[in-house]
Amino acid sequence: MLEVDIFGSGLGDLYYPSNAMDPYLKKNNEDDEEDDDDDEEIEDKMIMPTDFVIVCAHSEDDIFSLQVNILEETNDGEQNIFVHHDVPLADFPLCTAWMDFNLKGGEKGNFVAVGTMDPAIEIWDLDMVDEVQPHMVLGGLSKKKKKTKGKKGKKYKKGSHRSSVLGLAWNKEVRNVLASASADTTVKIWDIAVGKCAVTLEHHDDKVQAVAWSPQSPEVLLSGSFDKTVAMNDMKDGGQNCHKWSVEADVESLAWNPHNEHSFVVSLENGMVQAFDKRTASSSSSGQSMYTLHAHDKAVSSISFNPSAPNFLATGSVDKMVKLWDLSNDKPSCIASQNPKLGAIFSVSFSNDSPFLLACGGSKGKLKVWDTLTEPAVANKFSK
Repeated sequence: MLEVDIFGSGLGDLYYPSNAMDPYLKKNNEDDEEDDDDDEEIEDKMIMPTDFVIVCAHSEDDIFSLQVNILEETNDGEQNIFVHHDVPLADFPLCTAWMDFNLKGGEKGNFVAVGTMDPAIEIWDLDMVDEVQPHMVLGGLSKKKKKTKGKKGKKYKKGSHRSSVLGLAWNKEVRNVLASASADTTVKIWDIAVGKCAVTLEHHDDKVQAVAWSPQSPEVLLSGSFDKTVAMNDMKDGGQNCHKWSVEADVESLAWNPHNEHSFVVSLENGMVQAFDKRTASSSSSGQSMYTLHAHDKAVSSISFNPSAPNFLATGSVDKMVKLWDLSNDKPSCIASQNPKLGAIFSVSFSNDSPFLLACGGSKGKLKVWDTLTEPAVANKFSK
């Protein structure tokens, strides 16, 4: 009698007339196909070093997010912008600051700090898709409730802002340092390597709207406020020495001139843009402006210097217009303007990698990229 131990069913597990009939080979082939699909999906989700990435703060129907957009150029030379992924936010976003300081260790990272109506500053890892929690939170409310005379009050984490965060600036030279401006009238300097506030500056009397580190002197910080002043602090001594300039209206935004280490511009709520030389700094708010430009009919919400072409400035306003300026000889002239159909303009920003591309965002929740070299006056003046 021949005894056969049955290890499988049907044709048995040891031999098959064809590979197609072998369930193991079939399964392996299916696994390979699934792996290929997974690889394609992973590749689709990866942000490549050559990708042109634009991060936008977005709000729609009480849903708040960061949109990580990729800009592609099609075969016919047209622009294609698509949302690569969204980052969920708990509150209305007001400002962002990108940084390459790697909070996970290593040389370079890809992170963005976000200021919102909440006092906390969230830092998100842009290389991670489908994240639901920030990598780090600076300040904010403590989970423990503070009792005040029998009533429960808000208890903040040590060093936290007490109101909305209106402005952020990452220091590109001292890469673990982030500055924040708040409606609580303070400016804070954060060491993001340890996630703590290192210095609190209290030199303004009203909401602080904007902060900016000098690219040539990384220890020097500008701040602009609704108290109608711009302040300059040297952080070498902890910001003890504060120099101020008076401006005509509430400050909307600030920008250092990357081609002139001494000058910066300030955009104002009354539609004006003023330029200053830091060497005229005084402690009595009396430094004279280099020029005052009536740039827009309403508040100038955003300004951006072109990183490669000296004397080339972009301004955006809630009057719905974006304008390009030639600042040569401190005599500004408008060389191009457009209504990009984005509603009130909240942000304009030149690209560091493709310096004549200008990203614009506005109240309609849409993004547009303006190739400023298509403007004859820009090409004639600034292209080399």
